[in-house]
Amino acid sequence: MTDGLIGDNPVAHISASRYFSVEYGNTEEYEVDPFTPAEISIIYMHCPYPQWKATFQFALNTGMRPSELSALRWRDKTRAGTGKRDLNEEAIEALSTMKQFTQLKSEFVFEDLRTGEPWPGSHAIRQKAWRIIVRDLKLRYRNRYQTRHTSTTMHVSSGTNLFWLCKHMGHKRLDMLFMNYGSCLVG
Repeated sequence: MTDGLIGDNPVAHISASRYFSVEYGNTEEYEVDPFTPAEISIIYMHCPYPQWKATFQFALNTGMRPSELSALRWRDKTRAGTGKRDLNEEAIEALSTMKQFTQLKSEFVFEDLRTGEPWPGSHAIRQKAWRIIVRDLKLRYRNRYQTRHTSTTMHVSSGTNLFWLCKHMGHKRLDMLFMNYGSCLVG
C-alpha cells in the first residue's frame, strides 16, 4: 500500500483481538509500552558511559531479547548482521563503539563496567545499568524488554514488511506480531 501497488490496506480489516491466545498468557497483565523517539534521544545523550549507550542503542535498534544481548559474542556477527538480524546504522555504530572496549579482551560484545567481565545475564544489565539510567533521567520506568518492543514498533511505524519483521524478531508465526503489536498494526 505504501508503494501504491494496492489501493486498500488488507490489515485494516483485521481485528487484533482475534489473534490473542490463552497459550501466551493473560495479555491484560502485560502491556507493550515502547519508548518514544524523544525518550530514546534522552537516554543516548545522558548515558554516563559509552558502553551503556552502546548497549542500549544496540538493544533499541535490533530488538534483541535481553538474554540474547548479554550472551552476544563477537563471532555471532556476520557481514549481514547478527545471527538472523539485519543491522541498521545505529546498531553498527553501537558495535563499533564496543570494539574498542571488548573485542580484544573478550569473546563477548557487552560488558559490566564494574567488573570488566561480560554481563553474567540480563538481570545484571537491568540492575547495574538500566534501572540506574532510567531512574537518573526520571523517565517513567519500563522493563528492559521494552527495548525489544520499541524496536518492533519503530519497524511497524516505518512500514517494514511484516513477514520480514516476523523473521527478524525470531517469531515463528505472524500472529505473534498481531498479538503483541495489534494496535500498531491496525491503529
